[in-house]
Amino acid sequence: MQEDTDSDIEDSSNEIIAFRVGQAFSSKDSFRKAIDKYAVDMTRNIRYKRSETTKVGAVCAEKGCPWNIYASINSSSKDMVVRTFVGKHTCSWNGKVQLLTSRKICDKFIDEFRRNPGLKAGEIRDRLRTNDRLLVSKDKCRETRRICTKMIADEYEEQFTRMYDYVGALKESNPGSTVILGTKAKVFDKFYSCFAAMKEGWKNGCRRILHLDGTFMKGKIKGEVLTAVGRDANDKMFPVAWAIVSVENKPNWEWFMTLLQEDLDLGSGNGLTLVSDQQKGLIAARDSVLPHCEHRMCARHIWANLYKKFGDETGLLHIAFWKMAKAYNMRVFEQRVEDFKLLNHEAYERLMRWSACHWSRAFFTGFAKCDAVENNMSESFNNVIDDGRFKPLVGLLEDIRIHVMTSNEGKIRMIEEHEGETCSNCLKKGHTKRTCSNEKAIVPPKKPRGRPSKNQPSEEPLVETTPTLQSQPTPTFHNQPTPAFHSQPNVPIESHGVFHSPLTGDDYICVGRSVRDMSTNIVLSSSLFREHERNKLNIKRRKT
Repeated sequence: MQEDTDSDIEDSSNEIIAFRVGQAFSSKDSFRKAIDKYAVDMTRNIRYKRSETTKVGAVCAEKGCPWNIYASINSSSKDMVVRTFVGKHTCSWNGKVQLLTSRKICDKFIDEFRRNPGLKAGEIRDRLRTNDRLLVSKDKCRETRRICTKMIADEYEEQFTRMYDYVGALKESNPGSTVILGTKAKVFDKFYSCFAAMKEGWKNGCRRILHLDGTFMKGKIKGEVLTAVGRDANDKMFPVAWAIVSVENKPNWEWFMTLLQEDLDLGSGNGLTLVSDQQKGLIAARDSVLPHCEHRMCARHIWANLYKKFGDETGLLHIAFWKMAKAYNMRVFEQRVEDFKLLNHEAYERLMRWSACHWSRAFFTGFAKCDAVENNMSESFNNVIDDGRFKPLVGLLEDIRIHVMTSNEGKIRMIEEHEGETCSNCLKKGHTKRTCSNEKAIVPPKKPRGRPSKNQPSEEPLVETTPTLQSQPTPTFHNQPTPAFHSQPNVPIESHGVFHSPLTGDDYICVGRSVRDMSTNIVLSSSLFREHERNKLNIKRRKT
């Protein structure tokens, strides 16, 4: 008789187990696990009729059903071999499974419970009924929730006892790294990590800019993850250091930034640029630790505060703000400020509380070689570790370490596979046009985008003419000059007069750099005229 082992069954946990006479299992426990899995997968109410050291028997608990299985220890080995098996069920499905205990349900929901500790017993029961066609009592689901809570609590307690070993392992495997574990009365207080490879990488190959931010831990342990993220030469994410503290305040930011200052040789911050949100503790810590650095505040957070207080029904205030933030010189910035003031004077006064040198590109220095006005780099890193924030302490730190290692490995592989620059003269790699001695290569013409037209194109190319707008002066403005326009239609230059928009059919009064919509009586700057027209067209299309 041929005997099959249970290795295939244990490996393919998603497949339904098929029992047969002569099938061998390595132990009594593995045979019981196979029966339990069969009962849950097939939603059959199986019970153990006999369970001894050398023999195990199970039958269907429903009355009159002939399904049964019996296995015992083989005389020539320690394997448990199936002796008899009747695999036919005559009972109807009722959703009850006696072998599905609270602990087995806990194994199914423990990962989700880590992410969502507020998972209720009723939700567990509904999920089992909908997804697995299992009818479980609410008391059993409450017991499942209690077991999950206790298991997670035990895991967190174990994490703190392992922190000293974890710190020692990091220092041993990464010589030269800074790994600090802070305690108060032998109780965990804070943690800081900056690997030696990240120190040297930032000093030798990254821009002189650091994005600082803090994010909440979402598991049972409450705290903050402080991160410092740099930008490499390709303007990509380069995590430098991270820390875990109890709260995001000035002392913890000073502690974190002081360690950064020592690891990266920042001095007083000359030539360094920091990007952060408007967290008061971080700003105060920056003034004391790195007083001479350039500090940029995230423009997206500033706009969110303005929008929360003043709103923006037309969407023009949002456009005007970002034109101010991304203005590239002082003259353009002053023009955008006047446009913003014309839209909402109260929002302008509130915005001017923050110095424009923190959030407008027109005031940035060129040391960082970066024109970012937002802190999206830190937000992206927080999104990368989002799942890890539900995990225990060591699990979170390991997720960060693995992400940093895989990211560095990908960059190293990309460098090794790089074949050099491509010469624009001969289209060969390894040299540039300046040092090229080859003949100029013939570049094949590019294929037109899209599908080829069925009709043959005419020999003379069509020339698109831009429609010109003619003003319609009123008696009030008879002696004023006719309003002029840019090359693009519907964008008035500084002038005086009344003009008619062919797009929306509305009349406008142009006075200097201001434009008044005669239908809505809205006054806006000429630079926002095109966006205003586009918004009105979208509203009309929705109504039709």
